[in-house]
Amino acid sequence: MRNVKRGVAWLLAFLVIQVSIAVLLKIAADHAAWLVAATVAAAFAILSTFLLMRVFAHLPAHLGQGLGVGISFVLSQFALAALARCALTPLQAAGAILATVGMFLLSMPPRKAKEVRDVAGV
Repeated sequence: MRNVKRGVAWLLAFLVIQVSIAVLLKIAADHAAWLVAATVAAAFAILSTFLLMRVFAHLPAHLGQGLGVGISFVLSQFALAALARCALTPLQAAGAILATVGMFLLSMPPRKAKEVRDVAGV
């Protein structure tokens, strides 16, 4: 259980960095004076790669990757909508819902496959 808690802690750090990068790049796109500073600050994407590798050390890789990318996408959409002071478009909302459903399905335990005989009868 301790490994899972550490994995979740690393995943939260990864999410904070990913959402921060999305917000910084949005600010850079809106304000020309902040372009260079925000782009340089967004270079912390290298740090997020390190954090995701730490998630892989404590959680199964498929779960860490799926939850990391999925949650960061959903949170980035909400953060950018809040920053722009507008509602999500129907396409953005659909993407967030689909990503959430995908993360839910990813976290479910696998079913055991039935024994299947191939065409040769082996």
